Amino acid sequence: MKKRSVVLVSKQHIWGESLEFLLTKTDAFELVGWWEYDENLLERLKDCPPEILVIADDELLQGPAVCLTAEILAELSDLIILHAGPSSSELRIFTSQTLPAHQSDLIAALLDLRMHALSAGHVNVLKEEKD
Repeated sequence: MKKRSVVLVSKQHIWGESLEFLLTKTDAFELVGWWEYDENLLERLKDCPPEILVIADDELLQGPAVCLTAEILAELSDLIILHAGPSSSELRIFTSQTLPAHQSDLIAALLDLRMHALSAGHVNVLKEEKD
């Protein structure tokens, strides 16, 4: 089985160590490194692009990582980015995908996204109001 390469970014040492332990004990992943969040992160990712980037830090997830995520996906469109903070029970997954720019493709993509969200239980369906 091919291992998926992962880079971990976290300033929170206990949380980062927990994720590092989890990733290194799982046969499906190869931890490329535990990198600092700094102005060189995007360049390091370009030089050694992993398949998955895990940003695991509550402080980073509040502000800088949002802009950073957009910048990284613009440069490395095949990268999967996970936001996982220790104080949250949610895991946010960011990825980009290039699709043809036809109307029918847009509608199909939007419908497909909605169906995935519904099947995962992440979309609240509004109930129809009766007159």
